[in-house]
Amino acid sequence: MASNLAVQLSAIAATSTNTLNTQKLRSIHSISLLFPPSVAAAQDTDTIFSIAIEGFRELCRLDKRFLLYERGLFSEHSKNVDRFVLAQASAESLSKSIDGFLQLLCGRMLLQPALRALEWLVRQFRVQDQNTASLILCFFPYHDHPILFKTLLSILRQKDLPREFVFLTPYLKKPSPIPKHVITHSLSHHRDLLTLLCDYTTSAVSAKRDSHQLVSFFSVAITASVSLMCDSISSNKSGRGKNVPTAENILTCTLPLLDQAFSARSSPELETGCHMLTIVLVTKLSLADTVLTAIIKSIVNHWTAGSYKTGLTCVAYIAQSRFRDDVELPDEVISALLKLDMPEFGNKGLSEVFLSMQLRYRVDRLAVALCLGILKRLGETYDIKGLRIVISLLERANMESHQRLLVTKRLVRAAQKVGSVAMSGGNTNEIRELLAETLVKWAGRAREGKIGKVLAQVMADDAIDADDLEMRLQTVIRPLPTAVPGPAEGATEEAPAQAQTLEGILSTIPNNTGEKTILAPKAKVLFQDLLRFFVAAVFSKRQEEFIKLPLFKDLPPNNPLQISFLIECWASHKYPVAIRSSALVVCAKVIQKRTSKSVSIDYQAVLPHILIALADPNRRVRNDAVDLTRVLFEHYKGLQQFVSGDKPPKKKKRKRSSGAAQYWGLGTIYGEGKDSDEVKWLELDQVIKLMEQITTNDLFGCVEDPEYVGNVLAMVIGTSEGIGSSLKGSLKRSIFVFLSSHAANAPGLEIRYRLLSQINKIDLAGDIRTQNLLPTLIDWLSVEDYNERVKQCQTECLDIVAVEKQMVRVVNADEPRILINILTKDVSHSLLSAAADRIKGIWSAIEPDVQIELATELLEIELDVTRDFSGVDVLERLRIPTAAFQQFFDKVRTQLQVSLSHISLGPNKRRRRGSDGMGNEAKTEELEAARRRATVVTDLLYAQGAEKHNSLLKSLFGILADLAGSHFSGMAYLNQVLLDCMSSIVTNIRPSGGPGIDDSVRPDVLVECIRATTAPQVQNRAILLLANLADVVPERVQHSVMPIFTFMGANTLRRDDEYSAFVIEQTIKRIIPPLVKSLQSQEGNQVVGTAELVNTFVASYSHIPSHRRVRLFVALTKTLGAEEFLFAVIAKLGEKYLSTDAEHPTGEEAVVTSACKMIMENFDIDVQLETVKRYLDLVMEVLWHMKHGLSKHLFEVAKGDRSQLAERLLNLLFIVIGNKKLQDYIAKVDDGGDMRSKKFSQALERVLGPLEWGPGSCVYEAASRVLSGLLYGLHIPRFISIVEHLIFNPESNFRGGALKTFRDRLTNIHRIDDASAKAIVGFAPKISTLISAHDPDKLSIDAIVCITSIIKHCQSEMLPIVASIADAVVGHGGLHSSDDSTQAVSLVCLTNLAAKFKVHIIPILPKAVPRSLELLREGLHGGTEHEVLHDYVIAFLEELVKNLPSFMTSWLEKIMKLMYSSAAVMEEEDEVGVRVGFLKTIGQKMQLDAILRVYTATWDQVIEGGETLTTLEVMESSSKGDEKRSKAIKRLFRTTDSLKPLLSLVLLLLDLRRRLLDPNEAVDIEEEKIQELEDRALKVILKFVYRLNHGNFKPMFLRIIEWATEDLSKGSATSVDRCIALWNFLYLLGSDLESIFTSYFGFALGNAVDILANDTIFIAHPPLWKSTLKALRIAFKSDDHEFWQSPSTFGKIAPVLTMQLARAAASAPVVREYVYPALTELVGAIQGSEEHAKVINGKVLEQMKAENAMVRIAAAEALKDIYTQAGEEWLNFLPESVPVIAELMEDEEEGVETAAHLLVVGIEKHLGEGELQAMLT
Repeated sequence: MASNLAVQLSAIAATSTNTLNTQKLRSIHSISLLFPPSVAAAQDTDTIFSIAIEGFRELCRLDKRFLLYERGLFSEHSKNVDRFVLAQASAESLSKSIDGFLQLLCGRMLLQPALRALEWLVRQFRVQDQNTASLILCFFPYHDHPILFKTLLSILRQKDLPREFVFLTPYLKKPSPIPKHVITHSLSHHRDLLTLLCDYTTSAVSAKRDSHQLVSFFSVAITASVSLMCDSISSNKSGRGKNVPTAENILTCTLPLLDQAFSARSSPELETGCHMLTIVLVTKLSLADTVLTAIIKSIVNHWTAGSYKTGLTCVAYIAQSRFRDDVELPDEVISALLKLDMPEFGNKGLSEVFLSMQLRYRVDRLAVALCLGILKRLGETYDIKGLRIVISLLERANMESHQRLLVTKRLVRAAQKVGSVAMSGGNTNEIRELLAETLVKWAGRAREGKIGKVLAQVMADDAIDADDLEMRLQTVIRPLPTAVPGPAEGATEEAPAQAQTLEGILSTIPNNTGEKTILAPKAKVLFQDLLRFFVAAVFSKRQEEFIKLPLFKDLPPNNPLQISFLIECWASHKYPVAIRSSALVVCAKVIQKRTSKSVSIDYQAVLPHILIALADPNRRVRNDAVDLTRVLFEHYKGLQQFVSGDKPPKKKKRKRSSGAAQYWGLGTIYGEGKDSDEVKWLELDQVIKLMEQITTNDLFGCVEDPEYVGNVLAMVIGTSEGIGSSLKGSLKRSIFVFLSSHAANAPGLEIRYRLLSQINKIDLAGDIRTQNLLPTLIDWLSVEDYNERVKQCQTECLDIVAVEKQMVRVVNADEPRILINILTKDVSHSLLSAAADRIKGIWSAIEPDVQIELATELLEIELDVTRDFSGVDVLERLRIPTAAFQQFFDKVRTQLQVSLSHISLGPNKRRRRGSDGMGNEAKTEELEAARRRATVVTDLLYAQGAEKHNSLLKSLFGILADLAGSHFSGMAYLNQVLLDCMSSIVTNIRPSGGPGIDDSVRPDVLVECIRATTAPQVQNRAILLLANLADVVPERVQHSVMPIFTFMGANTLRRDDEYSAFVIEQTIKRIIPPLVKSLQSQEGNQVVGTAELVNTFVASYSHIPSHRRVRLFVALTKTLGAEEFLFAVIAKLGEKYLSTDAEHPTGEEAVVTSACKMIMENFDIDVQLETVKRYLDLVMEVLWHMKHGLSKHLFEVAKGDRSQLAERLLNLLFIVIGNKKLQDYIAKVDDGGDMRSKKFSQALERVLGPLEWGPGSCVYEAASRVLSGLLYGLHIPRFISIVEHLIFNPESNFRGGALKTFRDRLTNIHRIDDASAKAIVGFAPKISTLISAHDPDKLSIDAIVCITSIIKHCQSEMLPIVASIADAVVGHGGLHSSDDSTQAVSLVCLTNLAAKFKVHIIPILPKAVPRSLELLREGLHGGTEHEVLHDYVIAFLEELVKNLPSFMTSWLEKIMKLMYSSAAVMEEEDEVGVRVGFLKTIGQKMQLDAILRVYTATWDQVIEGGETLTTLEVMESSSKGDEKRSKAIKRLFRTTDSLKPLLSLVLLLLDLRRRLLDPNEAVDIEEEKIQELEDRALKVILKFVYRLNHGNFKPMFLRIIEWATEDLSKGSATSVDRCIALWNFLYLLGSDLESIFTSYFGFALGNAVDILANDTIFIAHPPLWKSTLKALRIAFKSDDHEFWQSPSTFGKIAPVLTMQLARAAASAPVVREYVYPALTELVGAIQGSEEHAKVINGKVLEQMKAENAMVRIAAAEALKDIYTQAGEEWLNFLPESVPVIAELMEDEEEGVETAAHLLVVGIEKHLGEGELQAMLT
């Protein structure tokens, strides 16, 4: 146990950084950045300091911060500082000072003074191992510098590397620059390194020791590494990755760094780098809103003048990528942004910063968030300064349309708060004025700009109360419309309402005027003046001033001037709601004022305009209109009392005016003249009744719904009695006329439009609407240029589409032609559409005759190519009467006949005009017009639904007939539409039976159309139409069927489109049934017709697209009748498309047969069985050449070719019956008596007919296949019963075929049930009776094959009959037969019997095995005709060896000899494989002692036959086996006597080399092959040896040595070869067993000494010498028990081994290859024995003094290897070696001198550099 002192000393040594080892001190001192080690080692401290101080002073001149270290690190005192003896506090202070200096030095590392200064720290303070991290970080920015970083790595040691920098280890061995990706990868995977770099950089920045190089490197590296970390998260979505950081880990690392960097505010460059890092985090991580807000706050609160630009860019990116459009910036961020206009940031406004930024990147979301944040707290936190920024950004910043809309909405909402509690501060007036100014500008001069359009969109929102907004801002935002040009217009638009006072505007209004009404067109100037005053009065809430205007003071009460102005204001939606509402309120006050003065005025002319106000879209306006209505109603109530008084009512004639009440506006309401004179008036009581109806329910509905008043008028005045309507018809008409007169005579378009919107809802019978309202439409159309109406609507802000719809609605069914006239005018498309819609709306009410006329006019409009409007678009929407269509088609036929007759005359090519006097161009135009008319009318009929017009079918056939034979452009399309219409009519007629259709149908026209046209669409439609007609009038169509099918075969069937396929199927389904009926009625011609029909379709088979053939022929057969026609279709296909050798069809024939099979499978079993019967009957017709059968008309074949045709047909039938459906049925068929079973039996009987042609004929072979196909699928018991009858029927010609069928069925069977197994086993003995020597039908082979198959499937059931069956197979009909084929199948059968039944076949072995060996011998010696049996015999024997090894021992030697003979004869690869496999089986299954004896007995044949390698492989396999065999081998080798067979074999194997080299042996083999065989033989010996124990192996080993060495002293070549084998054997044993076998080398040591000492052996038998040294080297190397240190062993081997160096004189390379390794291994084996070592050293030194130079060189080289092996231990013999070495170094031979120098270098590796050299000198 170690003492306390020893423990303490060990601890000090472990932690000490100093050393007393002078060599180590010298090595440390030689570490330098500037000088190589050899130069650095010679430098003293003063020299180093002088170099360093010079560089330091240059650094101080460059940067004054370095002066801080002048009195410390670079003082004179520092030369005497030893940091390893300082106190702890002083040492820590020194380390901190060094770290600071390195931080400051980092930016200057590319300067030479910096490296000189750093040299002092390296040499004096050893910063490379004491401040390693700081030193590496100082060099880190220069990691890719080609020289600088390599220099750093060259002075670092792996053990000094901090754990953060372990990734640099691979670069220390061969210093090189570090790629950037290595550093970023390490930073991303090692958090400690990332933290170290962050702390280093931030501390440098905080201490103001940072540099551009450090900060830029840090920014790039940290950004790239964090990006990699983020990427690893996204790539590890499954979560299975290991050591993958999480988002929380990344934020934990980076957020503190960002906070430190931003808060430091001393390095804008570091802040910029952190901005980059922030962008990476935001881009690649899903950060919470709180984290984003915190980052933004940290950025904006700490930015400086140098970093605010990149900081603002970073904030903009965060906002752009992560903010939603409605996010608001926090107040803290907004306040920081608003500070950017302070002097420290350059007095540049925030909006200007944003505008300059947006030129390079997007800032729109940041701008939006800023604006929303300011607007949210405008007037509270932010004043007019923030508002100006918002306005500037809205006007000038790049924003998306929805963003600008959002900010503008918020701006308007903020404006709505002006004057409220939320915005009532001291700066409210400034904010209000700026908002008012801005909104007026946007709504006025800038309204066409993007912000103006956005404001208009905002103001149109129902949520914005524009009137309230204008009131709060005390301005008019929306521009007032102007009616006349000039100063008034400009003043109204440009000057805001508060620009002039109410009194100032009053001075511009005259006190009197000649105008009677404002509604007159010429009063617009006065209206503008009054409007300005009224607007000012409204917004100043002084409406009473308008009532008191001097202009209205002296006007009579019935003068409409004042109220007409108010009507103009409320009736137009151009004016704000406040204006419209105020106008209604003022009007009510005016009427109330006049009512109070007892003025009896009838204001009924105001009533239509009140209706307009009641339908106003604004609720406020409607509410005020309701108040006005009530006031007016009260006025009329009072007026009624005033007029009537106490007089009783009496009838009187209604007059224009009453004597007591004056009509307001009479003759002047719309100006003087016609417009006012034509206004109709109501009597007072009529007005009152109307008012009563309107005011029902207290007008509440009018307030809630703008449509309410119109609906009330419709119910009150309309023809249908409305709810609560009690008005008479005359009064309704009077009211309608009254309202219509205002609508017709009002000069203002808007008033007229809004009145029509109400009136058009009223439905009155008669022509009253047209009479009163039609002038309105006429006036609308009276302009010369319709664009004037468009401009008028634009001026009055009306939707022209809505106006036009109301205009055309005045037309009723009594006068529809005006709508047609509109369609012919040059007007807007919207008016044309409105007219068309109105035609559709009134169409059902128009008289039928008028409908025909209108339809004709619309058709002519369509055909007029000069018009853009499409009349047919209108017609398609109308229900055209059949009479109109009939008229259309009559004209079409007439025009077509005329134009086609002109074309048919044929113009003379030499004349420009035809015989009829018309030019060619005129004819073409005439034909084109006829074609266009026909096409348009037919298209219209199809669109309307031709099935609704059945009577037109005859006309359509007529037109199709007229077109027959003609060809012109567009004809194909016309034919298509005609045929579509006809098909629709026929399809509609079919269900009702089609009365009267026979006269209209003309199939001949359709046939001609099909033949004449080349358009497939026309052909398809015509065929489909014929198919439809076949359902309706089959007797008219059947005569046209065959021409159609002939055409289809040549054309339609070839097409590969879905529609053509549909046409064909429909045609087949509909046309063929009547044709079949026709054929059935034609008694004698039925067969001919059937054949003709089948031939027609089959002839087209090859032209039909391949993927449609099956479907088409299935449809054809089903339609024809599958039981009657399927067999004929398939037979015809076979006859036409198959060749005579189609047993295994390929190419197109395979396609045909596959199609036939698929066609057959589409039908049920009954049809298939019937088809097979009829098909076979047809084959018999062909074979017997019957004259009256179907075959004569179906096939075209000469009498001599009928057998070939029958063969083709039978081959096809064989394929067809293989379809799955039929085979599934056959598998289930039983002996039942149902119809299907009978049909199947009948089919089997019919197959026997062709079989009568006899074996050998092609018909017989084909029929056999068919019969097999039918039998093949039967359940096995049924199958066997049928086959048994066929096989054992002596008169049957099908015995062999039946047996083959049974054979094939068994061969391909996979599963078998109990009943089947029982049937098969019961049939097996009967099959075995066919194996006979007397076999005229040659059934033995098939019988044996059948038995083989039975063995495979029915093993368990066959045990009772195995012996008899095996005996039959071995008998004279089987194995003992003379036929090779029979022998082969017998061997296969016996092989299966041996594999399946094992001991049950022992009785046949005495017969079977000798016969098998005899056949094998005959095959080897009897020629190629018997070679086929080789593999079969071996397979049989192998199976016997596997299953009955003990019974095969007596035949083993014969078998082996035959195998060797086989090796000499059978050299094919597969034959060799069979033989080798058999031999391996023998080696593994037979008893080992028997195998060894056989190998020994047959070894001479092995050598002679050249099967040595194979036999060795078999021997090797014999030594292997499972645990059971291993135990048996151990038991076998338990005694010495039992080892004799093995020893004999071993000696034979060791003697292999001699036998192969013996000239007396007839073996020609190469040396390399001999070595290969010997190595394999030795491995075989090893396999057996490893089964032995020490007690068994030692005697054998001694016998082997004795056997090998007994004649060596006599120079016997036999002994030499045996010794070579012996030492190779020892080498292998030593290599495998190592120290376990080392002691056995002692038994052969004498032989080794003799071999090494014998010069003759070295010269004449070098392989023996090499083998000996090779084995000895292994023996020395594996000695773990000091065997070779024994004096007895060492004394024998050492002298002779060292003497081998002298053989270098003869062969130096051989000595170098074999002696050196053996000698060095011997040195290793005796390590620790100085005495033995001294002996070897002395012997080697003796050889170094030899006379031969090569020997001296060999000795020197050997000694060098000895020093390499022994190391410092051999230095003890240096004194005696030095003189010899010195002598060698002065040797005359250059090679010797070189070897001596190399020896010196090798020794100095252990002694010390230069030490031996000093001794020698």
